[in-house]
Amino acid sequence: MTKELPVKFRDFSMDEEVVVAIKLIQNGLFELKRIDGQDDFLHLPMLLLSNGFERLMKLILCGVAHKNTGSYPSKNEIKTMGHKLDRLFKKVKEKCFPETYLNDFYFARQDKELLDDPILIELIELLADFASTDRYYDMDCIGGENKIENGDRKLHPEDKWGKLENKLIEEQHPEWFEEYGIPFNNVTEKVSLELVKIIEKFARALCRMFRSKNAGHRLYLNSPEVNCFTQLNDKDLGKLKYIKK
Repeated sequence: MTKELPVKFRDFSMDEEVVVAIKLIQNGLFELKRIDGQDDFLHLPMLLLSNGFERLMKLILCGVAHKNTGSYPSKNEIKTMGHKLDRLFKKVKEKCFPETYLNDFYFARQDKELLDDPILIELIELLADFASTDRYYDMDCIGGENKIENGDRKLHPEDKWGKLENKLIEEQHPEWFEEYGIPFNNVTEKVSLELVKIIEKFARALCRMFRSKNAGHRLYLNSPEVNCFTQLNDKDLGKLKYIKK
C-alpha cells in the first residue's frame, strides 16, 4: 500500500502550482496581445489560458477544501473536478463567494458580478471546449471524424473565437463594424485588447481570493505570488507589458 505524501510536500506542490498557473495566464495574455491583422495564431493563447485557468480554479477549490476539512483533496477527488473550465467556473462561483468574503472586502461583490458577464461566460465556454476536445479539431478531421452536430458542422475553435469577437463588438462597440471597411483598420487589435481586459479582470477576481483567509490559509500564504493581478487597477487594464516567461 502506497503511503500518502507528507503534508509539507503537498504544501510545496501547492506553492509550485500557483507559480505555474500564473505564468501560463501571463504567457497567454502576452500571446493574445500580439494578435493583429497579420498574426492571428489563436491556438497558442487559447492553449495557455485554458491550462492556466484550469490550474488556478482547481487551486482555489483545493484551498477552500483544505480550509473546510483541514486537509487537501485526494488525487481522485482532484481528478473528479475534471478539465472542463465551465464546470470549474460554476463550482468556484458556488463555493468561493460566501457572505463573509463579500462583506469583508469592498471589491468582492464587484468580482462576483463580473462572473455573470455574458462575454466572460462565453469565453470560459470557448476555452472549456478547447481544453477538452477542440484543440485537436484538425487532427480529428485528419483522422476522419465527422464534425457534424444537429445537422450543422461543428465550429472550428478559431471560428468560435471570431463569433465571440463579433458578440463583443455588437454588445459594446457596434461602431467598430463600420471600421472593417476601412483599409488597414485596427479592429482586430482593439477587440483583442478588450478581451485582454476581461481576462485580466477575471484573473484578478480569482487572485483576490488569495488575500482572504475565507479561501484558506494555504492560498493566503501564496498571495504574494499573485500580486501581478491583485494589484491591477482598472485604469491599468490592458496596459501591462507582459514578458514571455
